[in-house]
Amino acid sequence: MALVRFDEKTLVQKIKTFIIGNEKPNWFTRLSVLIGFAIWFYYAIWHTLIFLSIAFIDQLKNPDLIRETYGKIGGKYSFNIRYQDMNWLTIDVIYIHAIVVLLLLLISLAGLVLIYRRKKWGYIIYFIGNLSIILFSFFFLGAAYFEEQISYFDKIMFLVVTIYFLIGMFFLKNTKATENPLKPQTQQ
Repeated sequence: MALVRFDEKTLVQKIKTFIIGNEKPNWFTRLSVLIGFAIWFYYAIWHTLIFLSIAFIDQLKNPDLIRETYGKIGGKYSFNIRYQDMNWLTIDVIYIHAIVVLLLLLISLAGLVLIYRRKKWGYIIYFIGNLSIILFSFFFLGAAYFEEQISYFDKIMFLVVTIYFLIGMFFLKNTKATENPLKPQTQQ
């Protein structure tokens, strides 16, 4: 009598397998993606907090004072003039920026997942996602805001990880060939 073997997986295990696959990449790729994910997580948390703080501003103690403070920031960086045709307040501009950056961060995350799965398109998707975040922030918020309100540490960290994976696109993308050495042939 043969026993039937069931391969029951939970929903979380199925999602994990769908995202990262069955095969682990080499240790260097895993470490690189882990560091890239940590930096991605930092930016995702930051922009999620900005989004939530503006979305729930009315639940705070002094929402009018906070709106006034945002208005002063908008006056300093000319958001009111730049977006006067759309009748956007500074709070609207920063809210829209947070939403778009979160969407672009999802593109970067998809690129990281594809890099982990050793797909060549992962590097390109990650680079496009990160470059889009930088360009969108620069042009949407303006050069003065980008220069003064975003710290040098954040800019450098974001550029380093983007350039690192851009270099990886050319040098580290073909790791399958080195991971699976040829098996010796058996003689008959």
